[in-house]
Amino acid sequence: MFALIDSSQFGPRPVMQEEAELFLLPPEEQQRFLSFYEAPENRQVPAHRRLYRYLEYSMDNFTYYGATYTASEVVQEGAGNCLSLAILTTAYANLAGIEVEYLGVTTNPVYLKREKFGLISNHVRTRLYDPNFQPEEGVLYARRPSVVVDYFPTANNWEKGAVSHAAFMGMYFRNLAAEALTTEQLGRAGWLVTQALEWDPHSGDNINLLGVIYRNMGLQALSEKSYQYGLEADPDHLDLLSNYRLLLRRQGRAEEAEQLTRRIEQSRDPSPFRWLSLGDQSFESGDYQRALRYYDTAIERAPYLHHGYAGKGKALFKLGRKEEAKQALALALQHTHEDEQEDLYRAKLAILAEPER
Repeated sequence: MFALIDSSQFGPRPVMQEEAELFLLPPEEQQRFLSFYEAPENRQVPAHRRLYRYLEYSMDNFTYYGATYTASEVVQEGAGNCLSLAILTTAYANLAGIEVEYLGVTTNPVYLKREKFGLISNHVRTRLYDPNFQPEEGVLYARRPSVVVDYFPTANNWEKGAVSHAAFMGMYFRNLAAEALTTEQLGRAGWLVTQALEWDPHSGDNINLLGVIYRNMGLQALSEKSYQYGLEADPDHLDLLSNYRLLLRRQGRAEEAEQLTRRIEQSRDPSPFRWLSLGDQSFESGDYQRALRYYDTAIERAPYLHHGYAGKGKALFKLGRKEEAKQALALALQHTHEDEQEDLYRAKLAILAEPER
């Protein structure tokens, strides 16, 4: 793995946070939390729920801003993304002696739209376990008593299961690397993704980001090696496949790029949002037939989400299949529970229902 990393291309190594720094709270915030947590009027509440209540109490004016912060930075800024808030929750849990577990979630595609970059957001929920739970002998428990801290509760996500602490740390440094990449700080991005790979060397997402950084540095051979290495371990990883295809297309290697297109269409990647992203890319490039195939795959992966039906509707409309487009939009309307989206789909259906002149 680390034979892929040529840190001489990244320039001077920036200062990196140590693991303990991520979860360190300012002294005054530690005292504020402990005063609430240990207050006599709160002690009858189970410990893990007490922590949950403190989060509810302290985050009334919180700004869900897309930056990735340490626990101290979250407190100082009053802002942060999902990963930042998981770090903050862990900092409180460490003070209270409460065990945490991270749950991976891929949300509806949210892009960092900074010029040429678009990144699907990966988030985590935090599960807090009751530290005082004592199992009864002979009783089988599906799970210990716990509460899930979900910062963006919505039906528009796809849960991927438990995330190890090492993978969580890798996500932190990958987020920082992606933020540096979108602001063209390529050397810093390279060092940060190296740190992510030290924590989680087998992550396809980390390896993919390394390849993207190399590509943007003009290091095409290293970029290609990164994609190839990642695909050996995870041959269905859609981000690796699509970014490798992009590299080949830019090099004029059309036949090899088409081979990757066939691999993409045969991929078993379970995330509906990666398929939606591919559908959007094909739609924007005018390849409506291929976009339709990707939207159909997204629907197969997650028929309960409205996004695939909406994408299918617009692709069908561009292909001149108006009646089918109306049916797809009607299904999108049926599967959404968001007022703004419902209004949008109703408006589009109304337009499609108008007689042609």
